[in-house]
Amino acid sequence: NPNVIDSMGWLRYKQGVFNDVVDGAGTITQEGAVTLLTRAIRLSEPGIPNDAGLEHLGDAQWRAGLTTDALKTWRQASTAREGTIQFYRGLDGESARATELKADLDKLKGKIDAGAAGGQPAVAPIWPTTNTPAP
Repeated sequence: NPNVIDSMGWLRYKQGVFNDVVDGAGTITQEGAVTLLTRAIRLSEPGIPNDAGLEHLGDAQWRAGLTTDALKTWRQASTAREGTIQFYRGLDGESARATELKADLDKLKGKIDAGAAGGQPAVAPIWPTTNTPAP
């Protein structure tokens, strides 16, 4: 299920696990956010824009150091989000959801501009780590 895989990928992102974790033998012991989010996008239904999933993948790629891939993915997300906005506008004009998505699109374009200019885009934050031992 692509939705479950997307959620697992976003969890890995928030945990700061962007790349696959491999053991000494080179075996993947834990898939990272980039792998999981890429799989979720590939398994998504054709013709249904997954702008949020693409944006998440771009953020993960950026944090993993795959800046060129991130910019490409964010551009795909931007195009998909524009389509989603048009869909909501077609339902009921300038709905609250279309307005919210337009604000999200502006933030996404800000990421693209910052990354393309060699700056640091405003990617999603990760959860803070704690040094508290488990019980």
